[in-house]
Amino acid sequence: MENIACLNEFGSKEKFYAYSGHDGNVAGLLAIFGINLEIFPKFSTALLIELHKQKNKSEDLEENTSTFFIRLFYKNEN
Repeated sequence: MENIACLNEFGSKEKFYAYSGHDGNVAGLLAIFGINLEIFPKFSTALLIELHKQKNKSEDLEENTSTFFIRLFYKNEN
């Protein structure tokens, strides 16, 4: 998660990254997030990962911080 957030913190201008892989790649990536499937993903499975930045407002302007979180979408319909 920290590595993903660093992409944005260091001024990356890209808003979208696209990668492709096989069922084993998708299964491995899901396992990183703690999602273990009983069977390998079907052909044409899509895994979408969105990085979001939420600003945490504070009464003290010097202590405004940001929190990063991800949304994970898994689509496996043919």
